[in-house]
Amino acid sequence: SHINRVALSIIGLSMFEELDNVDSWMEENLHFISLAVKTFSPDGAYHEGIMYQDYTYQFLLPFADLAKKFHNVDLISDSEHFKNYKYFF
Repeated sequence: SHINRVALSIIGLSMFEELDNVDSWMEENLHFISLAVKTFSPDGAYHEGIMYQDYTYQFLLPFADLAKKFHNVDLISDSEHFKNYKYFF
C-alpha cells in the first residue's frame, strides 16, 4: 500500500547517508506513491471514505513535503484531487 511505501521512504530519507542502495528503492517508492496519488478521485473524494482519507493523509502529506524538499517531486500541486479536496466537504 502507499502507506507502507511512505514509511519505507521516510526511513530511506533518515538513513540516506548510511545505506548504499537507498536511491534505488527511494525512486521505486516515489514512483509507486506518484501512481497511487494519480488514482485519487479528481473531485477530492477518497474512494475508501473520509476516515481512511484522514488516515492516509496523515502519512502522505508530510511525505509529499519531504519528496518536494529532498527529491524535487511535487505530488500535490498538479493533482486534481488535491486541488478539489476543499470542495468535497
